[in-house]
Amino acid sequence: MTIYILSGTPCAVKLDGKYVGRASENYKILETDGGFLEFEPLDSSYSSVCIIIGKEPKGTKDARVFDIFGGFLIIPTFPRRLVTDYREIGSGKLETSAGTALFKVVSENGIKLSLSLNGYDVKENSPFAVEEAKFTRVAGGRKEYAVAFLTGGRTLVVGFDVSLGKPTVAFRNACDGYDFEKGNLVVYEKKNDVLGHTVESVWNFADTVSCVRYSVKSDRRRYSVPEKLIPLAFFEEIALDGDLAPFLSPKLYGRRDELADFLGKFTAVLPPPHFAPENTVLLLYRDKIQYAETVVEKGLITEIRLLDKSDF
Repeated sequence: MTIYILSGTPCAVKLDGKYVGRASENYKILETDGGFLEFEPLDSSYSSVCIIIGKEPKGTKDARVFDIFGGFLIIPTFPRRLVTDYREIGSGKLETSAGTALFKVVSENGIKLSLSLNGYDVKENSPFAVEEAKFTRVAGGRKEYAVAFLTGGRTLVVGFDVSLGKPTVAFRNACDGYDFEKGNLVVYEKKNDVLGHTVESVWNFADTVSCVRYSVKSDRRRYSVPEKLIPLAFFEEIALDGDLAPFLSPKLYGRRDELADFLGKFTAVLPPPHFAPENTVLLLYRDKIQYAETVVEKGLITEIRLLDKSDF
């Protein structure tokens, strides 16, 4: 059988104890009749994941398995390695109308952020390593917020509503950069996709925390994309709620607002495996996969069709 492996965390792959390659955000392809498959993350802060594969591999809590109609896709999710070393990364104090808010960020079995206020404690975990911590107070409307910025390779922003003296999480966002604009929080997220997108969202902290502006920009022009990459770029644009107009023929242009509902909420767009038609993409959902086939004429998409297992 053919196994495709996809891992957001680069890892070494072993089959029955033998090293067979490395997996990352690009497919690792493995031909096997089955066995004991191990994934060893290159980042030592994560623990390894293993799975036994037979004729029809089954997923586990740490490894999702999808039948992709000609093979199987395995996506490991690595748990944080438990360590006992304690290290304080940062701390801070903010004066609020409800009292003094005390922040602390420590490394102990992962990165932990805690906020103490009036005898109440709230804790949040960071999904990545943190080197620096900053804190600020934001007030708007009838509400008051204590906001933490935990920065490592990326930045985790956590906003706590402290208006009533008992802190609750009102905002959480992992981003690649942030700023303030007229009292609003601006966060940026860079995407490693065909057009090199940057997503910018502007958040207003008032009676509620709401997004007041959302925009998608790209480093590359749509017309610089080779024709064979147009379907991939198009579905990445849909996932970001970006501008579909430059991709669509006049036939589909008027129906562009229907496409998101037609396709549903997918979490990733992947190139087709080797056995699938070149004009397809593999859409990854939380609990399933879906192939989407496109027809491109003169650089514009004229048809979109969803395929099922009987099409393979």
